[in-house]
Amino acid sequence: MNDEDYAVFQEMFVTDGWQQLKEDLENIANVYNDVQTTNSLESLYERRGKLEIIAMLLNLEETTELNRNLEGSNLEWWADDNRFFTSIYS
Repeated sequence: MNDEDYAVFQEMFVTDGWQQLKEDLENIANVYNDVQTTNSLESLYERRGKLEIIAMLLNLEETTELNRNLEGSNLEWWADDNRFFTSIYS
């Protein structure tokens, strides 16, 4: 990926929609983590698959930042806790 690709991700991560999606996924994961209602091995594996997908999405932000660091990107990631970021064009 290049800096422009990372900038697109970065812009997405600061949106209210992304924050809402993460909150919804965390709530869904809590429901799927309760195996008491699982009544078959097939149902257990289905829940496991769903949880793996949810985990991948919930970890996307950190994974993207890690990959950006490993690739030596020039893009500065979040500037502070408010998640403002520095443009790659500055």
